[in-house]
Amino acid sequence: MGYTAERRTGFYLCRRAAIPATSRQKAPRDGQRRFERIARKYGYKCIQCHIVCPFLTIVHIIPKVHGGTHDDSNLQLLCLSCHRIKNFRNMNKA
Repeated sequence: MGYTAERRTGFYLCRRAAIPATSRQKAPRDGQRRFERIARKYGYKCIQCHIVCPFLTIVHIIPKVHGGTHDDSNLQLLCLSCHRIKNFRNMNKA
């Protein structure tokens, strides 16, 4: 499959990019676990353009400044270009 956290591929998926695997990997932090959980939920694809890319980010559906939470139900997976488009739309609404 695409960019997963499998050691045999030689790469681990970090929050923003695929990074080379090393022999001394630290235990994943809560943010990495959350990213893996959300990425598995959406199949490691951007939910807007449906492409698999190494530069995926977790984005709040309802921004925190508008009362959104950090719950998994309020998080979505976007590629960087779709994230920029969403930010531009949100700036124009304000």
